[in-house]
Amino acid sequence: MTKGYERTKGQLESDAEFVAKHYKWGWSLRRIARALSAERKEYDLSHHSVKKHVDALLQEWRDNRVDDMDKAIQAELEKLNLIESEAWEAWNNSKLEDGGPVHQFLDKVEKCITRRCQILGLDAPKKQSVSSEVTISERPDLSGLSDEDIDKMMEILGNK
Repeated sequence: MTKGYERTKGQLESDAEFVAKHYKWGWSLRRIARALSAERKEYDLSHHSVKKHVDALLQEWRDNRVDDMDKAIQAELEKLNLIESEAWEAWNNSKLEDGGPVHQFLDKVEKCITRRCQILGLDAPKKQSVSSEVTISERPDLSGLSDEDIDKMMEILGNK
């Protein structure tokens, strides 16, 4: 930045918008700094100043992503609460009918509880066993190798 020049709040906001736009386009910090300095006649910006804008932008995106995720989780939980509430009400009403309680409603309640636990991460981690087997169907043809090459291979494989 030009020494002795302090940007106004409006200029800082305008510069931040310019940086964000061009950063999204994949421009380098130096390229953004050159373009911004060319556009702003009153002052020049270094790539260090642009980096400060980018760092603030990335932090804002991280914060918004967390907020957006919290809102999405809350919306899904609200839907589950409504479904579960309706299922409980239907279960209670079915108990009063001649045919007796309809257990499908309890299945729906259980599914809601299971899904809620998944969303909130309350389930214990699932243990998974992974195994693999390697089969070599063909033996490599080593007839063209010299004794020296074979010795090197054996040394690499730890067989010598």
